[in-house]
Amino acid sequence: MGNEHETYQYLEQTIVPMICNTVRGRVICTWAVSDGFENMHEAVRELDHAAEWNLILKKGTLICKEKIQKIKLHSYKYPLHLEIEAKEALMNKDLKRFKRYFPGIRHIAGNFHVPRRRPRRDVSISHWS
Repeated sequence: MGNEHETYQYLEQTIVPMICNTVRGRVICTWAVSDGFENMHEAVRELDHAAEWNLILKKGTLICKEKIQKIKLHSYKYPLHLEIEAKEALMNKDLKRFKRYFPGIRHIAGNFHVPRRRPRRDVSISHWS
């Protein structure tokens, strides 16, 4: 392959769509460049960071630092304490506690099902120049 940009374009336009059409479930593809093994740790950290942006970017995007930098963000304060309380109430099957934090909910099914976590399947594409 020629330069990094050409490789990126090829992967995003050819390989990533093929993977997305072949693999069932969610596919997260990230891209980072390392100048040899000396800086590999930094590139792996960049890949992990890029994967966190998969919910914002459309399916089939090869996520890279440049695409992340183009995203305009607006601050939003998420009520994490409510999520934690709701999760604990559901895990303990405590309907009263759940309704205390979410009084607007009028009907909740009596059988709570807490799904087991599925093992995460990662597909990793690596390219060293």
